[in-house]
Amino acid sequence: MKNFLLVPLMAVAWLCACRQEPLPQDPPLVPIDYTVLPPITQTGANTFGCLVNGEVWVPRVKLGVPWYSLAASLHEEDGKGSGIISSRLLTSTVDDFFSMAFAANYFHSVTYQTSLDTNNLLWFNPDFRHNHENYGHVDGDTSNYMKIIAIDTTKNIISGIFQCTLFNDNKTKTLRITEGRFDLLYYSE
Repeated sequence: MKNFLLVPLMAVAWLCACRQEPLPQDPPLVPIDYTVLPPITQTGANTFGCLVNGEVWVPRVKLGVPWYSLAASLHEEDGKGSGIISSRLLTSTVDDFFSMAFAANYFHSVTYQTSLDTNNLLWFNPDFRHNHENYGHVDGDTSNYMKIIAIDTTKNIISGIFQCTLFNDNKTKTLRITEGRFDLLYYSE
């Protein structure tokens, strides 16, 4: 009976020893440094980041949390349309949510501002939930902008930069968003 079990075990050992190629493995996880902003890229790296009152803010969620940490959707036709970018920072102490809606007649090399330009219908509407308070923009503040620096409708990539000053609901607190950047794969609507 022992010899009967020994033969299959030896066959498995011999097959493993003869294997020329290593077994496929998942690529190693690259640790993310949440203390630095991602570089400004145009490759679909799926990055997003900004400074919030001078501190680095990049999206992340804890493992096992069902909510998304980063998403972009875009309705585009012949360079015209609208889009939304959403990101979330969720840790044991922080639950922030940042979204930006934008639209224009033409996407390429366009700067979107929070004031409505009736000639080109350009607008940028950032909203931020930070420390359990809602923050939004003030109409007419032309220092708030988002600029799309690259869009590839074949590979579904959108990249850009942004900055804005946001106010809480009763306008007693501000958040200054600077050095914002994104390089995202987007979902077509």
